[in-house]
Amino acid sequence: MSLTLTLPGRWLEFPLGADDASARLKRVARELAGTHDRQAPMRARLHQQLLAAHEQAVAGSAEQLHLGLMLTDEVPMPAAITVYPSIAVATTQETTPASVMDAFVPLLLRSEHEPAGGSAQAGRDDRVFTRPGRSVLRRARVVFAEPPQPDVLSIDYWQTVPGGNHVQLVHVSMADAVATELLTTLFDEIVFASRYPEPGALAQQLRG
Repeated sequence: MSLTLTLPGRWLEFPLGADDASARLKRVARELAGTHDRQAPMRARLHQQLLAAHEQAVAGSAEQLHLGLMLTDEVPMPAAITVYPSIAVATTQETTPASVMDAFVPLLLRSEHEPAGGSAQAGRDDRVFTRPGRSVLRRARVVFAEPPQPDVLSIDYWQTVPGGNHVQLVHVSMADAVATELLTTLFDEIVFASRYPEPGALAQQLRG
């Protein structure tokens, strides 16, 4: 069941696993940072960030990778949105969004904390949203880096998939992010506006 994202501004759906991925991403970095010599360090940094996003998506067998080029014609947007395959939540017998999410959250927290010996506690900024037909867990954080590397806004959206006991991860990454609260609200709206096929649509397409 493929997720459809409606993305504001200019975005590129990047082919995953392409042999010439590095060269293609260099071209994307040039478009974002410009071609002047003084912009060479920024181009190199953007290229590495984009390449890392692509490698992470490939390693996680992602289904989609979207690279943000421009929020508007005037505002560059070097962001990445990665959509991963859905996974089953075997501990729930119910398929309502709330029941699936209630069962999933403890599993997620344990998987993150138990290997390190810590307790399974939710993050301070974790929040579950109720949207028509789904529940969405948002886990947003800023990953602080040592200079000259930039800090990164990183957001995991785990959302229930309609009609079953599955959840799907949509991961957002944006380096050099300012106004992180405003950007988080923007990415919230992108995820909330995403769509799954209507029930029966796939069968109808196959019959057609």
